[in-house]
Amino acid sequence: MEKQKKGLIRKSWCFCIVILATIFLISTPSLASLAERSTSQSIAPSMPNINSMVEKEIIQNTDVKSDGPGVPTFDDPWEVTLNFKESYNDKQDTALFGESTSASDGKDLYDVPKPGMPPEPYIYAYFDAGLASPYNKLWEDHKHYNTANVDEIWTLNVTCKTTGPSFYDTIVTISWDKDLINATEYTSIELWWKGGSKIVNMKAVSTTSFEAFSTIIYTFEIKCHVNQAPVVGDIPGEVIGEGGSFATINLNDYVSDVETADADIDWSYSGNVHLTVSIVDQVATIGVVDSDWNGAETITFTASDEGLLTDSDDVTFTVTAVNDPPVVGDILDQMVNQDESFLTFDLDNYVSDIDNLDSEITWSYTDDGDCDLIIIIDIDTHIATITIPTDWSGMETITFTATDPSLASDSDDATFTVIQYHSISVTEHWNLISIPVYDTISKTDIIVRYDGDDYSWDEAKGIYVLDTIYDWQRGLIQNYVSTDTLEPGNGYWMWAYFDCELLIASNAVGTGHITDLETKWNIMGLPYEDSLAQILLQIEYPLGTTLDWEDAVSGDIILGFIYGWDSATQMYSLETTLEPGQGYWMYAYYDCILKK
Repeated sequence: MEKQKKGLIRKSWCFCIVILATIFLISTPSLASLAERSTSQSIAPSMPNINSMVEKEIIQNTDVKSDGPGVPTFDDPWEVTLNFKESYNDKQDTALFGESTSASDGKDLYDVPKPGMPPEPYIYAYFDAGLASPYNKLWEDHKHYNTANVDEIWTLNVTCKTTGPSFYDTIVTISWDKDLINATEYTSIELWWKGGSKIVNMKAVSTTSFEAFSTIIYTFEIKCHVNQAPVVGDIPGEVIGEGGSFATINLNDYVSDVETADADIDWSYSGNVHLTVSIVDQVATIGVVDSDWNGAETITFTASDEGLLTDSDDVTFTVTAVNDPPVVGDILDQMVNQDESFLTFDLDNYVSDIDNLDSEITWSYTDDGDCDLIIIIDIDTHIATITIPTDWSGMETITFTATDPSLASDSDDATFTVIQYHSISVTEHWNLISIPVYDTISKTDIIVRYDGDDYSWDEAKGIYVLDTIYDWQRGLIQNYVSTDTLEPGNGYWMWAYFDCELLIASNAVGTGHITDLETKWNIMGLPYEDSLAQILLQIEYPLGTTLDWEDAVSGDIILGFIYGWDSATQMYSLETTLEPGQGYWMYAYYDCILKK
């Protein structure tokens, strides 16, 4: 009976325990619901830092020299921390990658495993170096410092778990210190989707983001690349003679780069002084600054790739000496009036020779074979003297030639002109004149000769001649007007205070035209140096039809009288011959052209 009571009591106690345990389980919330409730209330659950505990345990079990409790001392050179943050639950994580001269590319004391995933919600990031557990997920992944300049890849995995009635997507942001990235030995460090596309250049920016779905593992690759310098081969030099041209050089034929295309290679040059260099589309053109220069010059061509690595080659270009002919400059033309002389001139002032002195140059001249001028070149001084024969006027072209000792030569033509003086005699009082040359003359170009002395118009006006010259206005309104310009074929009134001579310098020659007569009275003159009989005059009327004097008179085209002016008697006179320098009255019934 006692045993039965004890068994009953024991059974009752067990039953009570079962009931209490059941009540406790029913009334106690799950870990997930606690996490969700704490999230909704913005209160983080108080949980131990598992990662910190694991890290501390691993570090304390190492024999690595440290700067402080549990912190390994790295033999550098670098390490970079990646910071992860998701937007839905504001969870964070870190992962670190780097290199050390003491680390290996396999498992070593510099690799720190990462414990399992923390309670949800979470974000969880780790490196996968292909090692066995527990090193299959690395919090810190260090490789051996890249002294061989080869490419390296870190594989990074990121996953997250959000809370709620269903799996929500979130935005994951990864950030890093780009200054630390740029301090590495790698030319480029880029974040890629594994097996996919490039995401970002980690040397250029310090953050990137992506959309993540709960529990999905996202795998990235951090690709570290070491740029290889271009290799420039032996670019050939060239030897040319003075005056020659160097061949162009296609620089693409002399460079190789495993990463950079030829078109993306940047070429530069240095060392040139006497030579010019132009590089367009990787083609180099070499020129010579001074065409008379000779010598050798070495130019350094440098190829730079996109990573600014370079290689160079020195190329020598040579210009050999060649005798250069003398160069004769523009020997000045000269123009003088009759009774004047040409200036002597030193031919050495008009020649240059890079190879020879002026004293080594021989000068000669040629003409058209019918030259009236007298040319003398002093054999020692090279002074040229041009002498004009008495009463000669006209124009001659002389070719002067400079020859060096190697018989190379150059020449230049110079024109020497003597202007003929045409004389008009005027007497005291009024004179009816014309210019005896087919040229337009300004009165200021007229020389006034009185008593054997010559005066300019400005010097003579008001003393020997009246400054005003009168022209006759032809046409329907006829009147005297003053003029400063004398036209060929026109007649003019002028006053002289004394008997004197007007000198007009011109070599112009007409073609037979005298003047255009207009209806009614005209004052005209003969613009030629020879007399012309009235009977030899021709009249063109209508246009294109030429009549002789008698037909024009009988046809009532012109009046059959020509009136001159006798300066001595100061009276009109009928004339049958036109004299150069004299003026005449003529009457026309129609506008017509007077010719000889």
